[in-house]
Amino acid sequence: MPSIPQAIERLYDLNVGVIGTGTGRHERPHKNHHWAMDRYLIAPGPDLRWHVASTLIPHRSTGEAELAQLAHHPVLPPHDLAFTPDQRALQWRMERLGA
Repeated sequence: MPSIPQAIERLYDLNVGVIGTGTGRHERPHKNHHWAMDRYLIAPGPDLRWHVASTLIPHRSTGEAELAQLAHHPVLPPHDLAFTPDQRALQWRMERLGA
């Protein structure tokens, strides 16, 4: 039986998926990624790749540099394909991505 943290992590993976850079590593979404998505600075696109707002300036801060590095990297799907994002929702995010 998994520990409580492992069970929470498994549920998180099922519902959110993971952010990846295409290196084969599964990386945990960082709270900055969710913050950035809520502010339309980054978005997973219908092409299942990460897109970054042109308003990010990588040399301004480490956080912005980290987010900018996501550009064009694949979005890793959730473990349970039932939680794959709807294409319309991904398009909605892209339409709101900062210019």
